[in-house]
Amino acid sequence: MLEVKIYCGYKGEERPRAIVINNKEFLIEKILYKEIKEDYKTRERKTVFICFCNNKYYKIIKLPNNQWECYEQK
Repeated sequence: MLEVKIYCGYKGEERPRAIVINNKEFLIEKILYKEIKEDYKTRERKTVFICFCNNKYYKIIKLPNNQWECYEQK
């Protein structure tokens, strides 16, 4: 199971800070890429991050409902 811990600044949930894998927390070493994608029909936005952590790359997505998803990049 992958869980995302986030940095909450004055704008709310701004960026991922750590990933929890099997109850072990790994700090994100570097955010390599950030993109805001908008659905042209619904106008909903999601933010996509590519991060380096634990000697691997992860794709972390903040969804419009303020939920977070995390996937290991192959």
